[in-house]
Amino acid sequence: MKYIIWVYKKTLPIIYLIRLKDFLLLIVTFALVNNGEIPKNELGKMVYDLFHFSGQIAIVLSILNIFYKGGVSLIFSKANPIFYGICNYYIFLSLIGIMADSAIDNYKETLSYLVAISLSYYIYKVCVKEPNHLSSMESPFTKIPKIGDFFRPKKITEQDKKYISAHEAGHALIYASLDFLPENFHIIIKQQQDNTHSLGYVTGIEDNNLIMDKNFSEWRMLVLLAGKKGELVHLNKESLGGADDMNKWMFIAKIYLQNHNNGVFYCNPSTKLELDSNISALNELKSQLNLILDDFFSLNKDVHEELTFYLLDNNKINKDEIIPFLNRVVFPEKFPKISNLYNH
Repeated sequence: MKYIIWVYKKTLPIIYLIRLKDFLLLIVTFALVNNGEIPKNELGKMVYDLFHFSGQIAIVLSILNIFYKGGVSLIFSKANPIFYGICNYYIFLSLIGIMADSAIDNYKETLSYLVAISLSYYIYKVCVKEPNHLSSMESPFTKIPKIGDFFRPKKITEQDKKYISAHEAGHALIYASLDFLPENFHIIIKQQQDNTHSLGYVTGIEDNNLIMDKNFSEWRMLVLLAGKKGELVHLNKESLGGADDMNKWMFIAKIYLQNHNNGVFYCNPSTKLELDSNISALNELKSQLNLILDDFFSLNKDVHEELTFYLLDNNKINKDEIIPFLNRVVFPEKFPKISNLYNH
């Protein structure tokens, strides 16, 4: 019994990240790998070897890209997609080994199947595609799970719902400075966990231009900081659910400062002095933006409260429903206004 408890404690961090369907995926992956083989056909073997190499490169590059954007913390937050990517790599590699010889010998039938499957998958992706989410309220792994949690998603508590509603209402009020809202704009407060680890979100607004606009980047940074500010204004305390917002804010802030919009910022700090200077610049920028948000929420406390309670009661809001709230928003001096986003 002691041995079982010891194994449980040692494997708990790993088990917590793996849900039932992930465990089944792991079993399928191991089964295919154990029964895998190398194609005998010369062309099949070439495809196998190329994918064997390129797949590993793709996984390594994706991890390096995530690390570059947000460091080790972002890698941990992206643990599930990385896990899926690695499993898919081994599944595809095993299937190539098992099926390549037969597929090449019957290449006409294989091509027909591939075309049909590809088109069907495209239709499926179009049907289930969700709008871009600029920000989300995350559920960090902070509690020791119960065995039953691995088999059913946990529902949010009343306190969770208060945090999420105040957080998303905070994000949403900044949208009042836009001269438009997309038709599919909405806010969602989820009632339980899902595989995104997001418990709420506001539809995102993206700048499709290749060169980032300074005014729009300032607006986005305010949106990303406004979630935590909304919690503080409504509840006089804040949660730890805004880590993804902070990672996105850091990414934009670094680009913003690298253009020397707020003094000198070192693109590749190589000394402690340069690193300390960059940290100071980031903190200064964040403080300046938070001061703007303090003024903003001071002017719009009533609107934020009403929108928060609306979300608490209804769990969602669409474009037509939120416009009356946004029309009442008052802006402090020097607050960025966004117009003609796709024409600047």
